[in-house]
Amino acid sequence: MAGSAGDPTLQQTPTGGSIYNEVGPIIYDHSDIDANLNKIISVEDAERLFNRYVNQICPQFPAVPFPPGTTAEDVRKQKPILFLAILSGSSYGANLPAETQVALEREFRDVMATSIWKTGEKSLQLIQALQVSSTCTQRHCNLM
Repeated sequence: MAGSAGDPTLQQTPTGGSIYNEVGPIIYDHSDIDANLNKIISVEDAERLFNRYVNQICPQFPAVPFPPGTTAEDVRKQKPILFLAILSGSSYGANLPAETQVALEREFRDVMATSIWKTGEKSLQLIQALQVSSTCTQRHCNLM
């Protein structure tokens, strides 16, 4: 019977259980996001957008709030995908060139596609980035 102790497929793993119990956490490298952001937006504008999210957007739509004192630099280093989602989502209506807004949105989409579909990453950061994106992203933008 499948799933029973006599099942030959279960006997092939060292513990007689799931192979997923044998795998440690996978660490994904997202260091390229910071370099790509530097090509798209200045550090000052990125900080301004982060502060806009924290002070103006988050009180209205608290999808991913931050504790007082959290800086843009902290989030940029510790959760680069979430930081990119915040910049992408809060760039609309922030007096930035349209090209910058489009570039941030494209970078976010590329990072999410790579992280979720190509590498199969699963993390709280991705869930938070999706929450921010679904709350903040302008639906009328077609950036194909």
